[in-house]
Amino acid sequence: NQPEFRLSKIIAGDYDDFIRQWARDARAWGHPFFLNFNWEMNLAGIWTYVEKVNGNRRGDYVKAWRHVHDVIAGEGAANVTWVWCPNSAYDAASSDIAPLYPGDAYVDWTCIDVYNWPWNWQTFADMLGPTYDMVQAIAPDKPMLMGETASTEKGGSKSAWVTDMLEQQIPKRFPNLKGFVWFEKREAILDEN
Repeated sequence: NQPEFRLSKIIAGDYDDFIRQWARDARAWGHPFFLNFNWEMNLAGIWTYVEKVNGNRRGDYVKAWRHVHDVIAGEGAANVTWVWCPNSAYDAASSDIAPLYPGDAYVDWTCIDVYNWPWNWQTFADMLGPTYDMVQAIAPDKPMLMGETASTEKGGSKSAWVTDMLEQQIPKRFPNLKGFVWFEKREAILDEN
Protein backbone atom coordinates (compact mmCIF):
# COMPACT_ATOMS: atom_id res chain seq x y z
CA ASN A 1 0.00 0.00 0.00
CA GLN A 2 1.66 3.20 -1.21
CA PRO A 3 -0.97 5.94 -1.29
CA GLU A 4 1.48 8.48 -2.73
CA PHE A 5 1.66 6.37 -5.89
CA ARG A 6 -2.00 5.60 -6.48
CA LEU A 7 -3.06 5.76 -10.10
CA SER A 8 -5.47 8.57 -9.23
CA LYS A 9 -2.50 10.78 -8.31
CA ILE A 10 -0.88 10.11 -11.69
CA ILE A 11 -4.18 10.82 -13.45
CA ALA A 12 -4.54 14.07 -11.49
CA GLY A 13 -1.15 15.25 -12.72
CA ASP A 14 0.68 15.11 -9.38
CA TYR A 15 3.83 13.79 -11.10
CA ASP A 16 3.61 15.73 -14.35
CA ASP A 17 6.71 17.83 -13.65
CA PHE A 18 8.77 14.69 -13.15
CA ILE A 19 7.27 13.01 -16.23
CA ARG A 20 7.86 16.11 -18.39
CA GLN A 21 11.52 16.28 -17.33
CA TRP A 22 11.92 12.57 -18.01
CA ALA A 23 10.37 13.05 -21.47
CA ARG A 24 12.65 15.99 -22.26
CA ASP A 25 15.66 13.92 -21.22
CA ALA A 26 14.48 11.00 -23.37
CA ARG A 27 13.95 13.32 -26.33
CA ALA A 28 17.40 14.87 -25.87
CA TRP A 29 19.00 11.43 -25.70
CA GLY A 30 17.52 10.89 -29.15
CA HIS A 31 17.83 7.13 -29.50
CA PRO A 32 14.79 4.93 -30.02
CA PHE A 33 13.83 2.72 -27.08
CA PHE A 34 11.02 0.56 -25.77
CA LEU A 35 9.17 1.75 -22.68
CA ASN A 36 7.59 -1.21 -20.89
CA PHE A 37 5.40 1.02 -18.74
CA ASN A 38 3.61 -0.46 -15.69
CA TRP A 39 3.98 -4.06 -16.85
CA GLU A 40 2.28 -7.15 -15.38
CA MET A 41 -0.72 -5.02 -14.48
CA ASN A 42 -2.90 -8.13 -14.38
CA LEU A 43 -1.15 -9.60 -11.33
CA ALA A 44 -3.07 -8.87 -8.14
CA GLY A 45 -1.05 -7.72 -5.17
CA ILE A 46 2.34 -7.39 -6.85
CA TRP A 47 2.66 -3.78 -8.05
CA THR A 48 1.22 -0.53 -6.67
CA TYR A 49 -0.38 0.28 -10.04
CA VAL A 50 -2.56 -2.86 -10.20
CA GLU A 51 -6.22 -1.87 -10.11
CA LYS A 52 -7.06 -4.26 -7.29
CA VAL A 53 -4.59 -2.78 -4.78
CA ASN A 54 -3.41 0.51 -3.28
CA GLY A 55 -6.79 2.23 -3.52
CA ASN A 56 -6.82 1.99 -7.32
CA ARG A 57 -10.20 1.59 -9.04
CA ARG A 58 -11.30 -0.20 -12.17
CA GLY A 59 -10.46 1.94 -15.18
CA ASP A 60 -7.65 3.84 -13.45
CA TYR A 61 -4.89 1.87 -15.16
CA VAL A 62 -5.93 2.93 -18.66
CA LYS A 63 -6.50 6.55 -17.55
CA ALA A 64 -3.04 6.69 -15.96
CA TRP A 65 -1.37 5.11 -19.00
CA ARG A 66 -3.03 7.55 -21.38
CA HIS A 67 -2.16 10.50 -19.16
CA VAL A 68 1.53 9.58 -18.97
CA HIS A 69 1.60 8.82 -22.71
CA ASP A 70 0.08 12.20 -23.54
CA VAL A 71 2.45 14.11 -21.25
CA ILE A 72 5.48 12.40 -22.79
CA ALA A 73 4.18 12.88 -26.34
CA GLY A 74 3.47 16.53 -25.51
CA GLU A 75 7.16 17.00 -24.77
CA GLY A 76 8.07 15.67 -28.23
CA ALA A 77 9.69 12.42 -27.10
CA ALA A 78 8.90 10.62 -30.37
CA ASN A 79 11.71 8.10 -29.77
CA VAL A 80 9.57 6.22 -27.20
CA THR A 81 8.01 2.94 -28.33
CA TRP A 82 5.14 2.12 -25.95
CA VAL A 83 4.96 -1.53 -24.84
CA TRP A 84 1.86 -2.93 -23.10
CA CYS A 85 2.86 -6.07 -21.20
CA PRO A 86 0.57 -8.28 -19.11
CA ASN A 87 1.91 -11.38 -17.40
CA SER A 88 0.82 -14.74 -18.78
CA ALA A 89 -2.63 -15.48 -17.38
CA TYR A 90 -2.93 -18.29 -14.86
CA ASP A 91 -6.42 -17.82 -13.38
CA ALA A 92 -9.67 -15.95 -14.03
CA ALA A 93 -8.47 -12.69 -12.45
CA SER A 94 -5.20 -12.54 -14.39
CA SER A 95 -7.11 -13.39 -17.60
CA ASP A 96 -9.19 -10.19 -17.41
CA ILE A 97 -6.78 -8.16 -19.53
CA ALA A 98 -9.01 -6.56 -22.16
CA PRO A 99 -10.19 -3.73 -19.84
CA LEU A 100 -6.52 -2.92 -19.15
CA TYR A 101 -5.62 -2.23 -22.79
CA PRO A 102 -5.05 1.52 -23.28
CA GLY A 103 -6.04 1.43 -26.97
CA ASP A 104 -4.24 1.20 -30.28
CA ALA A 105 -3.43 4.93 -30.32
CA TYR A 106 -1.50 4.52 -27.04
CA VAL A 107 0.33 1.23 -27.64
CA ASP A 108 3.00 0.47 -30.24
CA TRP A 109 3.87 -3.11 -29.25
CA THR A 110 2.17 -5.72 -27.13
CA CYS A 111 4.10 -8.01 -24.83
CA ILE A 112 3.72 -10.94 -22.44
CA ASP A 113 5.93 -12.01 -19.53
CA VAL A 114 6.18 -15.81 -19.22
CA TYR A 115 8.05 -17.97 -16.68
CA ASN A 116 8.31 -21.74 -16.40
CA TRP A 117 8.26 -22.40 -12.64
CA PRO A 118 9.37 -25.66 -10.97
CA TRP A 119 6.07 -26.09 -9.10
CA ASN A 120 4.10 -25.88 -12.35
CA TRP A 121 6.33 -27.08 -15.20
CA GLN A 122 4.63 -26.48 -18.55
CA THR A 123 5.50 -26.53 -22.20
CA PHE A 124 6.20 -23.17 -23.76
CA ALA A 125 3.04 -23.48 -25.88
CA ASP A 126 0.86 -24.21 -22.85
CA MET A 127 2.31 -21.27 -20.93
CA LEU A 128 2.14 -18.66 -23.67
CA GLY A 129 -0.75 -19.89 -25.81
CA PRO A 130 -3.85 -18.74 -23.91
CA THR A 131 -2.49 -15.25 -23.18
CA TYR A 132 -1.06 -14.89 -26.69
CA ASP A 133 -4.50 -15.62 -28.10
CA MET A 134 -6.11 -13.07 -25.74
CA VAL A 135 -3.61 -10.35 -26.67
CA GLN A 136 -3.97 -11.12 -30.38
CA ALA A 137 -7.75 -10.75 -30.04
CA ILE A 138 -7.27 -7.35 -28.32
CA ALA A 139 -4.57 -5.92 -30.61
CA PRO A 140 -4.12 -8.16 -33.68
CA ASP A 141 -2.18 -5.57 -35.67
CA LYS A 142 0.48 -4.84 -33.05
CA PRO A 143 3.83 -6.66 -33.05
CA MET A 144 4.54 -8.62 -29.87
CA LEU A 145 7.52 -9.45 -27.72
CA MET A 146 8.17 -11.31 -24.51
CA GLY A 147 9.46 -8.75 -22.06
CA GLU A 148 10.66 -11.44 -19.63
CA THR A 149 10.98 -15.18 -19.97
CA ALA A 150 12.96 -18.00 -18.37
CA SER A 151 12.69 -21.62 -17.39
CA THR A 152 13.79 -23.60 -14.39
CA GLU A 153 16.05 -26.64 -14.63
CA LYS A 154 13.72 -28.57 -12.31
CA GLY A 155 10.67 -30.40 -13.59
CA GLY A 156 11.89 -31.02 -17.11
CA SER A 157 14.67 -30.27 -19.55
CA LYS A 158 15.40 -26.54 -19.74
CA SER A 159 17.49 -26.99 -22.89
CA ALA A 160 14.69 -28.94 -24.61
CA TRP A 161 12.21 -26.26 -23.50
CA VAL A 162 14.35 -23.47 -24.99
CA THR A 163 15.01 -25.43 -28.18
CA ASP A 164 11.29 -26.09 -28.65
CA MET A 165 10.54 -22.42 -27.97
CA LEU A 166 13.02 -21.18 -30.57
CA GLU A 167 12.76 -23.86 -33.27
CA GLN A 168 9.10 -24.87 -33.14
CA GLN A 169 6.78 -22.72 -31.08
CA ILE A 170 7.75 -19.15 -31.96
CA PRO A 171 8.01 -19.64 -35.73
CA LYS A 172 5.05 -22.03 -36.09
CA ARG A 173 2.52 -21.26 -33.32
CA PHE A 174 3.35 -17.67 -32.35
CA PRO A 175 4.27 -15.81 -35.57
CA ASN A 176 3.52 -12.35 -34.19
CA LEU A 177 6.16 -12.78 -31.48
CA LYS A 178 9.05 -10.71 -32.85
CA GLY A 179 11.51 -10.83 -29.95
CA PHE A 180 12.11 -11.75 -26.33
CA VAL A 181 14.27 -10.91 -23.34
CA TRP A 182 15.74 -13.88 -21.47
CA PHE A 183 15.62 -13.18 -17.73
CA GLU A 184 18.54 -14.99 -16.09
CA LYS A 185 19.53 -12.92 -13.06
CA ARG A 186 17.21 -14.36 -10.40
CA GLU A 187 17.36 -18.00 -11.41
CA ALA A 188 17.37 -19.08 -7.76
CA ILE A 189 13.71 -18.02 -7.52
CA LEU A 190 12.83 -20.23 -10.47
CA ASP A 191 14.59 -23.20 -8.92
CA GLU A 192 13.00 -23.07 -5.47
CA ASN A 193 10.79 -26.01 -4.56
